[in-house]
Amino acid sequence: MARLALFHARALAFLLALTCLSALAGVGNAGPHSFCQELANFGEAKTPAALQAALKRTKLDYRSAPVFGPFDSPDKMIDIIASSPAMAEVRTLSFQWVRFSADSITRLGRSPHLSQIRNLSFYDELPTESVLAALSDISVFPSLARLEILKLGADPHPRETGRQIDALAPAFASLVASGRLQVLGFTLDQTSAALLDGISAAKRQFPLLVQIGNTADIPAKTLKNIASLDPGGIHFKVEARSCAELARLDRTGFLRRVTDLSVECGDTGARLLARSRNLASLTHLRIFACGTDETKMTVASARALATLSQFPNVRHLALLNDYEQCQEPGIGAKGLEILLGSSLAGQLETLVLREQGLGEKGVRALVLTDKLSALRRLQIAGEHLPAKEARSLVRGAPLSETLEELSLAGIDEDGGVTLDEPAALAIAGSLDMPKLRFLDLSLNQFSGNAVSRLRRAPWIVRLEVFKLGDGDLEAEKPASWSCEDELLPSP
Repeated sequence: MARLALFHARALAFLLALTCLSALAGVGNAGPHSFCQELANFGEAKTPAALQAALKRTKLDYRSAPVFGPFDSPDKMIDIIASSPAMAEVRTLSFQWVRFSADSITRLGRSPHLSQIRNLSFYDELPTESVLAALSDISVFPSLARLEILKLGADPHPRETGRQIDALAPAFASLVASGRLQVLGFTLDQTSAALLDGISAAKRQFPLLVQIGNTADIPAKTLKNIASLDPGGIHFKVEARSCAELARLDRTGFLRRVTDLSVECGDTGARLLARSRNLASLTHLRIFACGTDETKMTVASARALATLSQFPNVRHLALLNDYEQCQEPGIGAKGLEILLGSSLAGQLETLVLREQGLGEKGVRALVLTDKLSALRRLQIAGEHLPAKEARSLVRGAPLSETLEELSLAGIDEDGGVTLDEPAALAIAGSLDMPKLRFLDLSLNQFSGNAVSRLRRAPWIVRLEVFKLGDGDLEAEKPASWSCEDELLPSP
């Protein structure tokens, strides 16, 4: 199950990477190239002198994502961050294991150097009621007047976290009612019913997307109450970790409020969704094989998804198989044929196919199809892409004219390559994709010759991000970019 968890994390990260360019376009003025962020981890700067030196030598701009903490003396360290001109263009700010006081959060909020912050995260340490009150009060927190995304990371003590969230429910409701937040993320094992009731009832100026890591502890009454709300007011990003939980979310009507859904029960999950009448809001869908229920993914998933009437607004689709775990090849070439023949194909903007057993016939059909007319982001992983098909995909095929982001990465460092040496050389010498900005060819174990050819390819200058390394960052452009784990605001 450890490998499955890692597989889920990587697959989710990639789908989120591929979709955050279009998603963030609707949140503030995120800049033209906001689909990836440059990580700047200041975790080693544990003293005031070290932090000051690190901020002076690190160039941060609107694409930077600095992470601070843990600190032994948080008040002093926060003062340094708040007074640093290096933070002036930063829009994404994260703290881990940092306990804020009312004074420290106020100093942060009044800093003239933090006026561009849109996205704020607290990992492993929940904010206190006074911190949330400061975030809600524009007079206390004028520098974060543009705050649109607030995320709270996992806590190692879920029972204690549940009690804390219960106590903080009114403060969260007040924060939501302040009218600026558009995304509130809880990647926690427990989510409080009192919290959801409070933020659901709060009056808001903008639609709100709430991320919930686990819905199993939320009472049916709360789910039904949320389902009855004004459909334009609040939506959710959730994970249904079993078929039983997916059925419960549907039965209570809660799925009517879900725009972003991950399902961990393969064919059974796809069939449940095909029978649902509550999916009109759904835009992002991920189906995993062999999750908690150990349910496999076969051609039956493709048949269920081809029922377009149940998925009228799905634009981002990931079918994520794990052959080692499931011992099942996935939807196969027949399943792909069914999907490409459905109306769903023409509305997809993102498609991720991982270990789906497409075979030579399926890969060729995918590369040459003209049915994916709206597709902008594509990942093929765990399928062998021969040189001929690789050359067609990057030059001449219909997708070569429309794709903006493409991943042909391998599965992991231990094998499962997508591209072999001839395919890599074909891409190096042939790529002609006028709209392409993101290309990931990592984890494919190329020879030095292939890597050298790819690095010297004339088309590389047109890319925003080019990932080529096998885990290290040496061959990437730029060198320290992450395209992982962005929340997706609803359209």
